[in-house]
Amino acid sequence: MPTVPNGPFVIRFESLETRETPSVSETFDAARFPFMPAGWQQWASNGQEYYGTTRTAATSGTQSLASYGNLNVQSRLWNSTNTGNDVTLWANVRSDTPAPVVIFARGTGLDTANASYVGVVVNSGGKFSVIESINGQQKTIATVTAQGTLPTTWLNVSMSMVGTRVNFRVTRLDSQQFLNASGQWQRAETDAILGNVTWQSATGNSGIGRLAGNYGTAYVDDFAITPIATPPTPLSTPDQKYSHIRLAQLAYESTPVGALEKQLAANSIDLVIPSEKFLNTFEELSPNSEKLIYSNVSNIYLSLYLDWLKYADRTGANREAAFYHVTQATAFTGSSPSAVPVRQFWAASRGAASGTGTPTDLTSHARGGRNIGVVFGATNEAVNLGYSEKFRELNLTLTRTAQAGYSGVWEYASATNASGQPTQWKTLPVIVDGTNRFARNGQISFDPPRDWVAATLNGTASSLYYVRFRTTAGTTTQAPEAKTIYGRDYVNARGTSSGTIPAFDYTADRDRDGYLNDQEYGRRRAGFEARFVYETRLFYPYYGQQRFVVNPSSEAVKNWAADFHVRQLAQNPNADGLFLDNASGRLPFAGTPVIEPTGNFTTESANLIAAMRAATNKSIVANTSGGRVEGNSITKASGAAFEEFMLRPNDVNWSSFNDVATVVNQRLAVSEDSTLIIDSHPGSTANMTNPRTQLGALSSYYLLSDSERTYFMAWGGFAPSAGWANKWIPAATTNIGQAKAAMTTLAEGKDPQNATLTYKVFAREYDNALVLFKPRSYTLRMGTGTTDNATATTHQLSGNYRELRADGSLGPIIRQITLRNGEGAVLMKA
Repeated sequence: MPTVPNGPFVIRFESLETRETPSVSETFDAARFPFMPAGWQQWASNGQEYYGTTRTAATSGTQSLASYGNLNVQSRLWNSTNTGNDVTLWANVRSDTPAPVVIFARGTGLDTANASYVGVVVNSGGKFSVIESINGQQKTIATVTAQGTLPTTWLNVSMSMVGTRVNFRVTRLDSQQFLNASGQWQRAETDAILGNVTWQSATGNSGIGRLAGNYGTAYVDDFAITPIATPPTPLSTPDQKYSHIRLAQLAYESTPVGALEKQLAANSIDLVIPSEKFLNTFEELSPNSEKLIYSNVSNIYLSLYLDWLKYADRTGANREAAFYHVTQATAFTGSSPSAVPVRQFWAASRGAASGTGTPTDLTSHARGGRNIGVVFGATNEAVNLGYSEKFRELNLTLTRTAQAGYSGVWEYASATNASGQPTQWKTLPVIVDGTNRFARNGQISFDPPRDWVAATLNGTASSLYYVRFRTTAGTTTQAPEAKTIYGRDYVNARGTSSGTIPAFDYTADRDRDGYLNDQEYGRRRAGFEARFVYETRLFYPYYGQQRFVVNPSSEAVKNWAADFHVRQLAQNPNADGLFLDNASGRLPFAGTPVIEPTGNFTTESANLIAAMRAATNKSIVANTSGGRVEGNSITKASGAAFEEFMLRPNDVNWSSFNDVATVVNQRLAVSEDSTLIIDSHPGSTANMTNPRTQLGALSSYYLLSDSERTYFMAWGGFAPSAGWANKWIPAATTNIGQAKAAMTTLAEGKDPQNATLTYKVFAREYDNALVLFKPRSYTLRMGTGTTDNATATTHQLSGNYRELRADGSLGPIIRQITLRNGEGAVLMKA
């Protein structure tokens, strides 16, 4: 999927058929000035040519498209790529257009006066229309006019069309406001026009047009169009290993994949969620089993986070669109292996100032993680420090000061080549050098230069804001050594897992650049301590610094998520799809005040996953654990859900087990093809190999399962990296046949240990077995019972059975069974 500018990615599934449709993405920057890019054609009603690239105005890069025109002349420019019928298109159009500009798709006969197409028209003064032209006969479908005076600004216009349905949206790029159907500008994303058209064409082209109007130049930039794809087939495993059950398991980065794991993968496991490094191994062992690689779009961090920033820069999207921003100082606590303290630089290295050769990676050294710190180099060497955003300070703790004869200069990257490598470094305008040229520990501060650009170094794909210290005189032995080099600890964590996310005083930001210089900072209101807007981004609860909650409502974020995962799957061709963690659909920070609206969080989260599913055409399993009702929307969008920790045989009472059954039924009811992975947890015993715990998990699963639409996972989330020997229940291979009926209640009564509580024994009959499970006893407002031996009750069976043991063996024939709270049984018919 191509990268595209910020715009709606509206998905409609009802009328689509499977097909391959190409996309178009054109920024006009690669074309030789002042000519058109290759692959574009033009037509005008008077036979002249009216389009070319210009450097007068642009929203990204240095060039845009200029549409010239004479009085009452119509013209069109289109890409020769056939983009099909159901598409979403984007373009940036400057609002001061002298004649109506039309962005269109489904175009045929474009080199004649009898063209057919569907388009959106931008008029000066803020008037917008959806039109269709059929054989040259133009019809206006709907019109909206912005209230008030619209200044000269760039407008992002976008339209999605599926069948006869058309959705149109317009965004002011100066204020990031959206035009609603009443002609008012608002912060919340919305469509301006929803309408229906007649014209459809499976072989249409897309492009830019100009209707009859005044003389003058109109400007268009960042044109893109992408197909709205058919949703993939539902999650399905072709080679179900056992006819009565489907089994799933995790194989994370540190999971030992030895002989047992390989044997089970080949013979027993139907679906595995492996680390990417194990993907090819599992493909060789069982090519027809489902293999899903890990990802996350509810919170982004590490490479996901850096990829979003690079994507936003490349497409002209607002970097902040992916985040929620606090409106007041907000305390946080949390840590995880993927958390990155805000004061740490993302990259540090030392190498030739010319950029030749391979630099020495000093990232860990700068963070204090090595016995030797950051040693500054000799003449014509440079120490490079990269951060994900523009920053304003360096805090150095020295183990060795600079010696006599040593000197250098701080610089920043001000230009890059097409590969993102720096091509120009300028002197950094330092405000205060608290180190006095490396003579002591201290802080170096500066205002971020306006022409500072993100760049890549060391051959990495990450795009960071770099400063460097270039040595102009001196040797390595004269150079200073820094034990640590940190940036601004804006959450004041001081090396701990707790701190405070600061708020930003927008009223003090006089130049509206998202940064408060010293003068502006001095005018801020009390309690607003952020220097940059990005410092107010909200962290995901309990995961730590720089694991940010994703705002799913932004169309740019939906486009990025689709684009990223298309690329990720292309790099892992043996993956059958994605496992999305933390995808409950519930707002994870209820009660925390943020700038952005949160009322549609569940719907927008589902829309984001739907966009990913449509773009990748692969299976997606969403971890909806904790989502309750909200998880149903996510399941419908993804097609499959994962309920982590769902079965807790040692801890669940009969009331909460009924709640579990309700969630299972809801997830499966969202569509005829929805699929559910049911994970288990050993609970209070924390003993994965205890036979009672194993049979409790397996029997409770059988009470709720569907042999074709559910999977059983033993202790997945509880021990994601454990060897499978600790997570294998041999009894699961015994064929109990197919369920003959739904779960029923076999018995209930007073708990013999506590007569104020009621116990229940649930049952379900299979072709070859009777499955029983007795959760903990319970009475409303009276509490939950124990799993002690004193809770045991005996129940008569209507036939002869043999008890299936956890190791797969069978006990003697019985006609009654005694069960304690938290105990299950699989009874094979004798």
